Amino acid sequence: MPLVNDADDLRLGDAAVDRLYLGSNLVWERESASPSFPNLPWHSVYWADQIPVADGGAVASWPDLSGNGRDLVQATAAFQPTMRSAVPALGGRRAVEFDGVDDYIRGPAAVLAQPYSVVVVFAGAGASGEMILGRYGGVGDGIIIRPLSASGVRWSMFAGANVNGTIADNGKHLIQATFAGPASSLAVDGIAPVTGDVGGRTMGGVRLGADYNNGGALSGHVAFLGVLNRALTTDERDRILVWSRATYGTP
Repeated sequence: MPLVNDADDLRLGDAAVDRLYLGSNLVWERESASPSFPNLPWHSVYWADQIPVADGGAVASWPDLSGNGRDLVQATAAFQPTMRSAVPALGGRRAVEFDGVDDYIRGPAAVLAQPYSVVVVFAGAGASGEMILGRYGGVGDGIIIRPLSASGVRWSMFAGANVNGTIADNGKHLIQATFAGPASSLAVDGIAPVTGDVGGRTMGGVRLGADYNNGGALSGHVAFLGVLNRALTTDERDRILVWSRATYGTP
């Protein structure tokens, strides 16, 4: 049965095709197949579009849209990140800007045992050691998402051990990471997930923009962050990828 590509349409015989894969990589999706963000049972979820702060204002609180009340807060004015209403690198959408010096924001303590998953849409953070997500309360906490020097600077996840993915840069990206011991996975944009053993540490809570000791300060913009208290399914990763590409223009 022939696969027909007719401008913006793709059909297999008489059946419409919504997504096309090359191996396990999603390489095309129908424009009309790009839905609003998947309604998942989030443990906590943060979307910069929903922060009630004007452009250039300090972000003292980032509301948790899950209904679980795990807002991110920063009471110290000098450490508050900045709201940007139109970030060119993220499709002209709203995002929170971290200055690379001492900005960070964090939620309440909320311990999660593995498996748990993190989804983040951001731009910047290309230098080794910059913490997109850092350990919450101390060196023994589990979650780190960062670029790390490992055969070049690569996107990396850590919960006692590192799982390293593709080469990092200062562009816009979607990271989907599932922390599940030896079954952990790190998916960056539309590239097939890298799997490995990330260690077994729990997640103490969300700390966005720096590590537990304020080290590794992030220089960049974060548009979306979501946390699940389970592994992401393949279908969920694909739907999130479609949404991120349509909303922010991530690869």
